[in-house]
Amino acid sequence: MKKVFHVIAVLVLTCSLLPSCKMRPEDAVRLKAEAEVGNLKSMEMLAANADTLISASERNHYMDVLTENGNFRALSGRFSEEFFKSGKLSEKQWQAMYMHWMEKGAKMGTPDCMYRLGVMYQEKEHLDTAKAMYWFRQAADSLQASARVELRKAAGELTALDAPRFAFRQMWDYNAREQSFLNRFSNATFHFMSECLRSCWKNLFSARWWQSLLLMLMMLGVLIAGIIFALSRRGREGLSVAACGIYGWINGMTLFLFAKGKSAIPGILVSSDAIGQFSRQPATFGLISDICIWASWCCLIIIVLVYLVGLLRRIRLGVLSVWTFFTYTFGTVFSCVFFYCLAGGVSSMSRAIGFILAAILALFMFGGAISDEDLKRREEAHIKRQQEEEERRRRKEDEDRWERQQRAWDRDKNA
Repeated sequence: MKKVFHVIAVLVLTCSLLPSCKMRPEDAVRLKAEAEVGNLKSMEMLAANADTLISASERNHYMDVLTENGNFRALSGRFSEEFFKSGKLSEKQWQAMYMHWMEKGAKMGTPDCMYRLGVMYQEKEHLDTAKAMYWFRQAADSLQASARVELRKAAGELTALDAPRFAFRQMWDYNAREQSFLNRFSNATFHFMSECLRSCWKNLFSARWWQSLLLMLMMLGVLIAGIIFALSRRGREGLSVAACGIYGWINGMTLFLFAKGKSAIPGILVSSDAIGQFSRQPATFGLISDICIWASWCCLIIIVLVYLVGLLRRIRLGVLSVWTFFTYTFGTVFSCVFFYCLAGGVSSMSRAIGFILAAILALFMFGGAISDEDLKRREEAHIKRQQEEEERRRRKEDEDRWERQQRAWDRDKNA
C-alpha cells in the first residue's frame, strides 16, 4: 500500500506541476490548415499559443479576424496591446479602455463580453446599475453562468447551488453543445463539481452559510462513499475503477490546468475540445491532446475486457440470469461513471493535492528511519496477510466447485 501511495504521490505532483502544454511544429501546420478554411477556434489557438511557430503578420491576421467576429480572447488581447502601448494610465482610464473593447464584443453578441461589461458597470468609477443589469440579462439569454448568478443575486434569490447548475447548463447547451456526448458530459460535470467547491467557500460567510454547510456535507459524503467503494473493490473490478479514476483525472487536469491555464478571468468558463474524445479534434494541440486520446482508448478497452471477463465468469458458474445480467451491467456502468466524474471534479485542486501528497511523502521518507526489526515485523505481517488471502481464495474456489457439483447432482436427480 505504501509503494502505491508513493507512486500516486509522485504522479500527481508531477502532473500538477507540468507547464502549459506547448504547441509543436506539426500542430501548427495542422491548425494553419484548419484556420485557412475558417475555423475560428484554430485561429484562436494559433494566436494565443503558437509563439514563434507563426509569423507576426500571421498572428495579426488571426487576431484581426477573431476581433471582427467578437472573440473574447482576441478582444482581451487587443486591450492588453493598447494598454501597454499607452504607457501609464489611471484606473479610470484603463477601465474605460477595457470597456471599449468589451462593448465591441458585446454588440457582436459575445456572452462573455456582455458579462464583463456588466461587471465594469458595477465598478465605482463607471457605476451604472441599469446598464449592468441590461448586459447581465443579455449575457444570461445566452446561458452565461456568471451573468445568471448576478441576476439571481440582484433579485435576492441566489442559492449555493445556482453557480454549479448554471455552469453545467452553460457547458452543456452552449460551450460544448457541438461536441460528442462524452465531451459535453465531461465539460459540464467537471465544471459543476468545481463550482460546487467554489460556491461552498463563497457562501460560507454569507446569509447562505447553512446551504454551504449542507453542500459540503453532501460532497464529503460522496467522497467518503467513493473512497470506501474503491477500497472494497478487488482484482479485476478494482482495475476498471482505477482506470476510470485515472482517466477522469487526466481529463480534469486537461480542462482546469491546460485549457484554463494561468490566464483565467473571474466569471469566464472555458471548455476543452480534447477531453472525452477518441480521435483528433480541430483546434486541439500538444502532447496533452495525444494523452487524452490514448487514455480514452485504454480506458475503454480495460472496461470492456473487465466487463466481459466478469460476464463469462458468471456464465461459467451458472449464475447468470436476466436480473444478474442487469445488476452486473448497471453496477459496472455506475461505478465507472461515478469514479470518472469524482476524479475529474477533484482534479480542479490538482496542485493543492499534489503538494499535500508530496509533503506526506516527505514525512514518510524523512520523518524517521525504520529499524531492521520493524521492517522484519512488517514483512512477516505482509506474508501472513498474503497467506490468509490465499487461503480465503482457495476456500472460495472450493465453495464454488461444491455449488457447481450440487447443481449437477440436482440436474441428474431431476432428469
